[in-house]
Amino acid sequence: MSRRAELGLGDRIKTVRRAVVMLGLETVRSAVLSVCVFDLLRSQVEHDGGLDLVGYWKHAMGVACAAQAIAKEHRSLRIVSDEAFLAGLLHDLGRPALAVALPRAMVRAQELAAGRGVEACAVEREVLGIDHARAGKRLAERWSLPESLRRVIWLHVQEPGAIPDDEYRRLTLLVRVARGLCRELHLGISGDHGIGPDWRAECAALGIDVARVESIGRRLHAEVGERCRDLGVCDEHLATLMLESIQRANERLGRQVAAMERRQRRERCASEALGVIGDFLAHAGMSDDPRELLAGVVLSSARWFDSDAWVVVQGSPEGAHALAFCGEIDVELEAQGIAAGVLEALGGGDGLGDLDLRTSDEIGAKLGRQGRLMRALRLVGGERWVVLIGDALPRELGPIDRTLVAVWSQALVRSDRSERDRALSERLADASVRIASMQASRSREESMRRLGEMTAGAAHEMNNPLTTISGQAQRLANRLEGADRDAAGLIVDAAHDLSELVSGLHLLAREPEVCAGDVDVRDVIERAVELGCERAGLDVPVEIVCAGIQWHSDRELLVSALGELIANALIFGDGDGVWIRAETMPPDGRLRIAVQDRGRGLSDRARRHAFDPFFSERDAGRGRGLGLSRARRLVMALEGDIGLLGRPEGGVEAWIELRRTGIRKESA
Repeated sequence: MSRRAELGLGDRIKTVRRAVVMLGLETVRSAVLSVCVFDLLRSQVEHDGGLDLVGYWKHAMGVACAAQAIAKEHRSLRIVSDEAFLAGLLHDLGRPALAVALPRAMVRAQELAAGRGVEACAVEREVLGIDHARAGKRLAERWSLPESLRRVIWLHVQEPGAIPDDEYRRLTLLVRVARGLCRELHLGISGDHGIGPDWRAECAALGIDVARVESIGRRLHAEVGERCRDLGVCDEHLATLMLESIQRANERLGRQVAAMERRQRRERCASEALGVIGDFLAHAGMSDDPRELLAGVVLSSARWFDSDAWVVVQGSPEGAHALAFCGEIDVELEAQGIAAGVLEALGGGDGLGDLDLRTSDEIGAKLGRQGRLMRALRLVGGERWVVLIGDALPRELGPIDRTLVAVWSQALVRSDRSERDRALSERLADASVRIASMQASRSREESMRRLGEMTAGAAHEMNNPLTTISGQAQRLANRLEGADRDAAGLIVDAAHDLSELVSGLHLLAREPEVCAGDVDVRDVIERAVELGCERAGLDVPVEIVCAGIQWHSDRELLVSALGELIANALIFGDGDGVWIRAETMPPDGRLRIAVQDRGRGLSDRARRHAFDPFFSERDAGRGRGLGLSRARRLVMALEGDIGLLGRPEGGVEAWIELRRTGIRKESA
C-alpha cells in the first residue's frame, strides 16, 4: 500500500515499520480492521451459502474507495479520508451478521426482495422482524466501534430528511452518495433491488461536485481491484470486475423485464376478469330471477375457467339437487348422492375441495368423465349454498380468482335476499289483506250485534201483541162469514208473517246452538231442495251432483242455510233450473256445496249488499231480504264460509264451504 501511495517513495520502502510510518496509523488501522472483519465473517458464512461474501465485500470495498476519494477531493467537507474509507467499508455490516445468525430466513428475505424488486430492509423487517441496519448498529455497539461508524451503519438506509442534523450527518450522507454510485455501476452485490437513492441530488445537498464524483466512478473498478488484492479478498483484475458489473447490470435488467412481463400478464388477466365481470353484471348479475342469475354464474365461470364440463348443485336446509349439467340449465336431475358428497368433501366450509364423482355413474356418463376426480368450488355460504363442480378448476385460487368468486357469491347472496324479501313482502301483503278482512268482519259482527240487540228487544215487545192479535183474529174468523171472514183471515196471515219476521230477527240477534253429528250430504241437499221450493213457492227442476259424502256437522242448520240459497236461486233463476254440486276440495279436504242458476246474474249493488239484512232486489212487498242474512248467520255458526259469484256464461253461483271439524268419510 505504501509503495502505491502517492508519496513518491516507490521501492525505497523496505520494512513494515517504515510503511506504517509513511501511511499513517489511521490507514493501517482501517486495513487491519477490514482484514479482521472479512476473515471473521468468511469463517462463519462461507459454508452456509446464504450470502455471497466476496460479492458483498467487493461492494463494501467499492463504497469505501469511493467515499475515501470523494473526501480527499472535497476538503471542504472536513472528513478524514481514512474515516470515510472505514465507514464505507463497514456500512452494511448488519447484512453478513444476519446471514450468520439467521441464514435460512436471510436467504428467504433476499429472494423476496429480488422477486419484488424492492429494497432489502422492508422485506427483512417483514420476514425477520429486524433489518440489517439495526442489526449492524447493535453489532457495532457490541464491538465498541466509534460513534461515527455506528451512526453510518444505522442511518445510511434512511432518506436525507430522516438523518439528524449533527456532527455525523455529513459522513452518513457521504456514504450514501458513494453507495448510490456503486449501485449505479453494479460494483459488487449490494443486496438491494429497488431504484436506489438519487446520489446526484444528495451531492448537491452536501455541496460537492457531481462531475468530480462521476470522474471518481470511472476509475473506481481499478481502485477496488487493487484494494481487494492488497487485503487478500480476491485476486481479480480490472477486466474481470468490469465484466461482473456488466453481468449484474444485465441480470438486473432481466429481472426488470421479467417483472414487467409478470405485471403485464397480471394486468392482462385483470382486464379479462373485468370483462368477465362486466358481461356477467350486464346480462345476468342484477337479475331478480334466480334461474337466470344461476345461468349467468355458470356461463361466466365456464368462460373464466375454460371448462365445458360442469355440475351445479344448489342446496338449502330442505335438501339439495343438481340444477345444471355442462352449462345446460333446467335439467333438474335429482342428485342427493352427489349433494351428500359435496357437503362431505367441503366439510361445510368455503373454497375448493376435491370431490370424487366416481360413485355416480349417471353423472360421470353425462360429463364424459367416468372415474375422474373433480373439484368443487363453493360460492355461497350460510343456509343456502351453490357449488360448481368441474375438472378445470385450479388447485388453489389466485387473487383474481377470489375476486370473481366474491362477485358471483355476492350476486347469488343478493338474489337470495331479494327472493326472501319478496316472499316476506307477499306474506305481509297477505297478512294485511287478512287483517283488513278480519277488521271488516269484526265491523260487520259489531253491526250485527247492535242490530241483534235492537231486534231482540223489538221482537220481545212485538211477540205478545202479535200473539193476541193472531188469537183474536182466528176467533173472529170462526164467527164471521163471507167477506168479513176473509178479512179476518188476512189479519191472521199478516200476524203469521210478522211472527216469522220476529223469528228471523231472533236468529240474527242470537247465535244458534250447534248440535253436530254425522250427516249424509246428499240427504241434506234433498231436504234443502224441498225447503227451498216451499219457501220460493215454485216447482223448478233441480239437478244434484253429489258422491256419497259423509260429513260431521249440524244437519238442521245446514239444511236451513242451503235451503235459503236454493230458494234464492229458484226465485232469480228465471225458471231454467238449478244445479247443485257437492265435493271435497284439496288440499285441506273442505266440503264445498255450490248452487247455480242461469238468471240475470249479479248487479254491482247486489254484489256489495246481498248479505245485508232487509236487502232485496225484488219488487217492494215481495221479499223481506232476510234469507241470505239468515243463511250467512247459520254458516258462520258452522264455522264455514258463504259467498256469491257471478258466472261468465250468465247466472249466479252461491256456495258454502265447511272446514273439516270432524272425521270425514267418503263412500266408494
